[in-house]
Amino acid sequence: MGAKNHGIVMPDSNKEATLNAILAAGFCASEQRCMALRTVVFVGDSETWVNDLVERAKGLKVNAGIEPDADLGPVISKEEEIFGPVLICMKADSLDDAINIANRNKYILKQTPSFGPL
Repeated sequence: MGAKNHGIVMPDSNKEATLNAILAAGFCASEQRCMALRTVVFVGDSETWVNDLVERAKGLKVNAGIEPDADLGPVISKEEEIFGPVLICMKADSLDDAINIANRNKYILKQTPSFGPL
């Protein structure tokens, strides 16, 4: 089972640390870990966050996964189920809205309330 977890990013979060955390949680192990991040909800203006996240994701090295310097590659479990890294970015007007978005997912395993200070 792949992860369906949400992260909520507040507008005053440390951008460098938050983007690093999102990349690691969203793309590590092609979401074959139950703690992987599937959805990021940005509170407030999300455009610069998403643009910076996309640029960082474009810099990841993708290959068959057998090369030691690969950042991403296919992962196949014992049951031959294929997992792939997918990260959904959403926008919320407030923290309450962001929490409501996360709570609407009935398959969520974990919520990360914020990558930055509240």
